[in-house]
Amino acid sequence: MVDANLESLGRFNSVATEVSVLLAKNQLGDVDRTITEALGILGRYAKVERSYVFTFNYSEWLSYYSYEWCAEGTKPQIHLVPTVGIDVLADWVAHFQKGEHVYIPSIPDMAECSLKGVLNEQSIKSLIVYPMFHGKDLLGFVGFDAVAEFRNWNEQDLALLKIACDTIGSSLSNERYREELISAKEMAERTNAYKSEFLANMSHELRSPLNCVIGFSDLIEQDVEEKCFERIGEYAGLIKAAGKHLLGMITEILDLARIDTGKMRLEKREVHLDELLELIASMLKLPAREKRLSIELDCDPIRFEADERRLHQVLHNLLSNAIKFSSEGSRIGVSAQGQGEIVEIVVWDEGRGIAPDWLDRIFEPFEQVESGDSELGEGAGLGLAIVKRIVDLHGGQVSVESELGVGSRFSVRLPALAPKPAKENEPALDTASREYAGRRRKVLCVDDIEANLRLLEVGLSRCHFDVDTAKSGGEALERAVNGTYDIMLLDIKLPDMSGFEVFERLRGIRGSMPVIAVTASLTDDIRDRVLRAGFDGLHGKPIDMNGLVDLIEKSLDGKGA
Repeated sequence: MVDANLESLGRFNSVATEVSVLLAKNQLGDVDRTITEALGILGRYAKVERSYVFTFNYSEWLSYYSYEWCAEGTKPQIHLVPTVGIDVLADWVAHFQKGEHVYIPSIPDMAECSLKGVLNEQSIKSLIVYPMFHGKDLLGFVGFDAVAEFRNWNEQDLALLKIACDTIGSSLSNERYREELISAKEMAERTNAYKSEFLANMSHELRSPLNCVIGFSDLIEQDVEEKCFERIGEYAGLIKAAGKHLLGMITEILDLARIDTGKMRLEKREVHLDELLELIASMLKLPAREKRLSIELDCDPIRFEADERRLHQVLHNLLSNAIKFSSEGSRIGVSAQGQGEIVEIVVWDEGRGIAPDWLDRIFEPFEQVESGDSELGEGAGLGLAIVKRIVDLHGGQVSVESELGVGSRFSVRLPALAPKPAKENEPALDTASREYAGRRRKVLCVDDIEANLRLLEVGLSRCHFDVDTAKSGGEALERAVNGTYDIMLLDIKLPDMSGFEVFERLRGIRGSMPVIAVTASLTDDIRDRVLRAGFDGLHGKPIDMNGLVDLIEKSLDGKGA
């Protein structure tokens, strides 16, 4: 018996060494070939007909059949079963999260479930699967299928195979790190290129008005010496215009910097939108008249809470662009309507339009200054980037539709929550002073807007919660699978999938974790959908931190957390 064990260990050491050397060579690339070869070595050692690797894609909530080795005469499955839903593998994932393997000696004896059907379709009699990790995150799993006959592995075999599978997992994890480093390097290079181009453009844009200021100042000085005063007024006007142009560019740069560093704070109060739009239209009447344009206003008498100065900045920028890029005698206008808990403002024109390949980029700062696209206008080219960030800070959205030669429509959607009157004799509750007994609860906050995440992080931390964040549905699912959280705050509208889809997928893995839906769209339809889906609560935007904390406590108490 001892000799048999020693012989088995010796054979495994030989196999493990061969696999380790093979994967070590993968540092130069060609991961597909080396992983497949390693699977072949381990498959023959485990005496199975098929070995494989599945990797998880949390954004799509799928596991991908990534690598496969098959013994001679065994039918490959990699193209027949390219993906399996992570929800189908929920029981396996629960074991994987604990670092445990899954061993099924007899597939026919499994309880009836959707996974059994998938395995039966592949004629599998016995299998064993081992988890792979990328840091602390579940990367996927390595599997071994016995197809020809049932296979029994003893504890020593299972332990030895785990060691070898950990080696494959480490290799794939290193490959993932390598890809992330390459991606980060490329992003840094692109960012540096954008910044260099931006600085070059700013150098030109600043020099042009400065040249005007210096040049006409010299002319005024000469005219004064020569006592020739006829054109001094004209020169002074040009200097003043150049100075305003400079001031505008510097203001844009400072505004963008303040927003991106989280230093811009909104001062919200009641806004009369129709009056604000009439004011902006009157301010722009002169430049519009110079191009024989009339500004058409169609605005409901809407009252809602916002930072009036910043909203003025947004709408003034959009309407100024509409005037700037419209041909003489064409039409421009602004419409505004309240739609339930949302107010939508549309600034439209019949100008030259925007090329399709620019529509996804015009709200980004460094992209906007690319030379050759006159639609971006003169100056720092930061106006639309600032527009987007201010709208984001309000918890809203800005979008554009445009067609070359036809015109453009910029839509701004903002939460239209009415300002709440202060109740008499009711002291405000300071969230920073609230204390909680017991351990600190851990909250996963999911929102695609950085400012919203920062608000939640600061506000909840002051209330003695530990806060983690995710900016997409896929990232949220990955963190939920690989982390431990007491509750999730989930934005309904995310870039890669809806909050409802995230919630549905999450139920298969973290069914007991309470989830509160957070949205700026508190329509009756959204309320009904949240209720039907089974969320533990619903909170609107803008966020009332005291109300949100109360809702979190109520949800945790209801779950017995």
